[in-house]
Amino acid sequence: MQSTLQVDSPTATTQVSTPTPTTVVRAPTASVTVISSPPPPRRDRPDVVLITGIAGQDGIEMSRFLRSVNPNMRIIGIDRRHTREYLPHIAEALRKYVDEIIYADVMDYHAMLDIIGRLRPDHVYHFAAQSFVAYSFMNPAATYENNIMGTLSVLSAVADVHPTARVYFAGSSEMWGRPSTTPQDENTQFNPRSPYAVSKVAGFYTARYFREAYGTFVASGIASNHEGEYRGHEFVTQKIATWAAKLKMGRYEDIELGNLDARKDWGWAGDFMGAFYSMLMAERPREYAVGTGVQHTVRDFVEEALAAAGFRARWGDEGGSAWDGDTRVALVHINPKFIRPLESDNYRVDASRIKQELGWEPRVAFEGLVHLMVYAAERRIQMYGY
Repeated sequence: MQSTLQVDSPTATTQVSTPTPTTVVRAPTASVTVISSPPPPRRDRPDVVLITGIAGQDGIEMSRFLRSVNPNMRIIGIDRRHTREYLPHIAEALRKYVDEIIYADVMDYHAMLDIIGRLRPDHVYHFAAQSFVAYSFMNPAATYENNIMGTLSVLSAVADVHPTARVYFAGSSEMWGRPSTTPQDENTQFNPRSPYAVSKVAGFYTARYFREAYGTFVASGIASNHEGEYRGHEFVTQKIATWAAKLKMGRYEDIELGNLDARKDWGWAGDFMGAFYSMLMAERPREYAVGTGVQHTVRDFVEEALAAAGFRARWGDEGGSAWDGDTRVALVHINPKFIRPLESDNYRVDASRIKQELGWEPRVAFEGLVHLMVYAAERRIQMYGY
C-alpha cells in the first residue's frame, strides 16, 4: 500500500522565512552551540580522551561537546578507514574538533593494546559499531563480529594495560525490541529483534562482566534514538531532513520510506553527549537509560520536517500524488524494502535515574531537533552540493 503526502503552500501564520538564493543558510543556534547539563563536579576533567568510531555521528558530536568543556583537551579518534574519503562536512568537523585520528580496527586486540597503552587516555568512548539496523538483517555475521568482538577487544585492552581508564559503552534502546510496557527504564527486559540489537545486548553484558569481574570503570548507556546534523544519509531521519531541505530549495523529488507509524523517542545528539560525559564523571559506573520521555512516529518526523521547510502535510488513505497549489509536486512512497523483518518500536524512555543522580536533562525538544536537521541539510546542500 502506498501512503500519500500532500504538500500545501504555507499560510501567513505558518510560513518560515527563507534567505535569498545566494545566501548560505546558517544552522540554528542549537546546531552550532553545545547545550548540555553541567556535569557533576566529582572528579577532575579528563586531559586525554580516546573515541572509537570518531567519524560517525556520535564520535563527532562527542568531540564537539568535549571541545566546549575544555578547549585544551587532547581528543584522539580511532577510525577503521579503507579506501573511502570523508564527506566534506565530516572532514571539516574532524579537522575542527579532533587532534589526531588513528586508523585501526577495534576488533584487533593487539592494536587496541598498543594504542591504549601508549596514549593512556583518561576516558574512552566506545562508539565504533555497525549501527545501521537495516543492514544488520542483511549481514548479521559482520554485525556480530564488529559490535561484539570490538567491544571485547577495547575492554580487554583497557583491563590489561590501563585499568584506571574510564570507559563508556554505547548501548541502544533497540535492545528492548518492542516492549509491551512504556515508558522503559534500566529494569525493562531486553527483547532484541534485530541482529544489531542482539549484538548490543551482548556488548552490554560484556561491559557488565568487566565491571564486576575486574573492577573496570565502564558505564553503559541505553540510549534512545538521538539525531543531529552529522547523522548518516542512510538513516531515515537524515533522509527526511535532506528531502525537506531540497523541497524548500525548489528541488522537487519523491521520497521512499518504510513504516511511517514506527514509534521512537527522538532526542538531539548534542544533549546525549552531555549524558554520556556525566556517566564517566560520576563517582561510580552504572547503567543509565537515556531519552527524552516523548514519543513520536516517523510520520510525525515527516510532518515536522516539512513545517521546517515552510510547508504543511496532508495524508491520504490511498496512494496518489501530492501537491503544493498547482506547481510543487512531491510523493511519499511506502517501499516494502524499507520495512524491517521484525519491527522495533514503542520507545519512550524514563530517564529518572540519570536525571536524579547526575542532573542531566535534555534541552532540545523534538520540534527543535527536526528544524535543526532541515536547516543543517539545506546549508550542507548549498555548501557541498549533497
